[in-house]
Amino acid sequence: MEAILQFTVECPYWCSFKRQGVNFAETYPLPPHTTLYGMVANALGMEQDDYSLQSELKFSVSLLESLDVIESRVVEDYSRIMKISRSDAKSEFEKNSVYSHTNIIRQRILSPKYEIYLKGNHDRIKHIKTKIENPERPLYLGESDDVVILTSIELLLENSDYQITETQQIDSIAEGVFIGGRIIQIPYQFVKHRDFALKQKIFTCGVKLSSSKPVHAYRIISNSKFIVFPND
Repeated sequence: MEAILQFTVECPYWCSFKRQGVNFAETYPLPPHTTLYGMVANALGMEQDDYSLQSELKFSVSLLESLDVIESRVVEDYSRIMKISRSDAKSEFEKNSVYSHTNIIRQRILSPKYEIYLKGNHDRIKHIKTKIENPERPLYLGESDDVVILTSIELLLENSDYQITETQQIDSIAEGVFIGGRIIQIPYQFVKHRDFALKQKIFTCGVKLSSSKPVHAYRIISNSKFIVFPND
């Protein structure tokens, strides 16, 4: 039996969902699935790079404000980071102590807030609810200093709390191309090659989307939202 965990995430200061880059760290306007998985894994106390649950868990994000409003609160700051450099090291001591510095520009979103839906096996989702209410480690969204507050945490059950249906009106981001939103390629999953790499998917992101034909969705009874999940 499946269940859905509904909760709101809010960063009281700022956060950054970094796109891949060199000296300019641009941010996505919403948390990617990989970021949300990392937050849940942290709550469960899982080891770093433990992606054993990612195939079981499906995330969806319902935007509480438009992308334009979110992006109007994006600021840029400058950071100086140290990188190990051994090219000019001569002695063993130097090989272990030579560093180089580089400056980067990082985008951050001021005080973002999102509504998150997490679908999976009932027992697994129930356990996750317990853990995000009492996490094994401090929770953050994005970088380790991006503190996050979770509120309105609800376990939703089919029929009593949500109904499986079809709809042409969507109240969450949706995989693929839809009307009324912006198409963004978002990190979706970690895949194993030599090292872990990010698998990305195309999503349409907006407060309200529409489809030319009915799509599989979950109608949340408490707020009448139609939520869709990837691969459904």
